[in-house]
Amino acid sequence: VTVLPTVPPPFIHDPGNGPRVLDVSSFLHSPFADPVCTTDPRCSDLSAIEVYPILHRLLPPDVALIVYYNVTRQVGRICPACRRIYRVGDELQPHLLDGKDRQNEGPQTRREQMISGLCSWMCFAIATYTHPGSLASWGQTADEMDDSVIDYLNGPGDPNVTNDEGLGQLLRMTRCEDLGILGFREPMLAYMEGRSPVDPWGSNSFVYQSQTPVLYQIVDPLPVQGSSDVSASLEPAVSEMRQQ
Repeated sequence: VTVLPTVPPPFIHDPGNGPRVLDVSSFLHSPFADPVCTTDPRCSDLSAIEVYPILHRLLPPDVALIVYYNVTRQVGRICPACRRIYRVGDELQPHLLDGKDRQNEGPQTRREQMISGLCSWMCFAIATYTHPGSLASWGQTADEMDDSVIDYLNGPGDPNVTNDEGLGQLLRMTRCEDLGILGFREPMLAYMEGRSPVDPWGSNSFVYQSQTPVLYQIVDPLPVQGSSDVSASLEPAVSEMRQQ
């Protein structure tokens, strides 16, 4: 009897209008993923070892990986909404056969791709599901946004939406140059290196402010699964991803 080798499941699928990621982790560890851009100061800074554990606490696992990938690569992107793999500036195929989803697109599309990785107006609109009045933030960072839009984004949003898979949080965080996590980087690094016994996420309710005008309140962050020291357990994986 011939025993055939086990074939791993595919982690990329093309439905006919561009490749999509099925398994984010497998993609990031594959030769198809762009390497971390060490020549761009922001990409290099956000590839620091303490950044991903913070994202892991604030976002669902796959979305945290996607944000980490998008902000540490110069043009390589995974769309957080449709999981399309692309590079900023690519001529992307429309989502709809009639192409009507492209009617609102223009120069802001490329800007949004750089900011959040959301590949199209349709995907951006999906990300505003909890805050439909934030469409005015399309292609804008916090320092470009109107104060009223900032206030709205930081509000409770639609109370009828209970789970947007982290896209609303992603939308808010990516408006910030530092993802809004600057104040937690040193405490997290100290905790990971054993210089501090204090887990920055010891409380399940906290407020933090980035260097941008955006203020966030995060309530009940994602529960840590497995070891209580998730930062330490993630450190080898983060080191490996930085080398990809």
